[in-house]
Amino acid sequence: MPVRRMVVVASVLAVSGAATAAAGALLDLPTGFLKFAPLKPGVYQPSLFSPSARFTVPDARWRGAQWIKDGHDVVVLSWKAHQGGWEMHSTPGSSESAASTLHRLKTERADGTNVGIDTTPAVPITIGGAHGWQFDGTVIGKYGHTWVPFEGVSGGKPDNGDRLARNTAFRIILVDVHGKVVFFEIDTGLLKQEPVVFAASMKMIHSLRFG
Repeated sequence: MPVRRMVVVASVLAVSGAATAAAGALLDLPTGFLKFAPLKPGVYQPSLFSPSARFTVPDARWRGAQWIKDGHDVVVLSWKAHQGGWEMHSTPGSSESAASTLHRLKTERADGTNVGIDTTPAVPITIGGAHGWQFDGTVIGKYGHTWVPFEGVSGGKPDNGDRLARNTAFRIILVDVHGKVVFFEIDTGLLKQEPVVFAASMKMIHSLRFG
């Protein structure tokens, strides 16, 4: 092969390899409390979240953010067309078990008329090889409901939990990842889950792979 042709071929291969690497590069989420920004399709690995997690954003309809606050790692994705979406929380410093977390979520302030919830029985689920439970429900309390998934909370202050308004439908998922609990909340801000955004949220959650 002539030297010039070899150089051209090598250059083409180098450019092609660089393009492939760029196409497969992991993306990071915008950082800052409630600092949401538009996301482009691709595979994301939030740099502030522990345990390490990767998931796929399928299209450009999503906005996202990540932050660490009071010892809690938080990832939130919202759908542009609605107020709903999904969020993922962990507390790396907590030793709370998945079973204890499930009990807390299902029972804490669940029966009150002010902040109560109506839930279905929890069923087993596996996300990214991690096992846990999920349950669905609706907020029935007139002042809404705030999730407090982890221990170490006093005076009813939430662990970075999201307050849902009355009549909001939700799905709660928690899984045990290498002995650490990861908590998910999925909602669309509607009494009945809006099928498109709910399905898209679940698809992203099921695309998760934990390090």
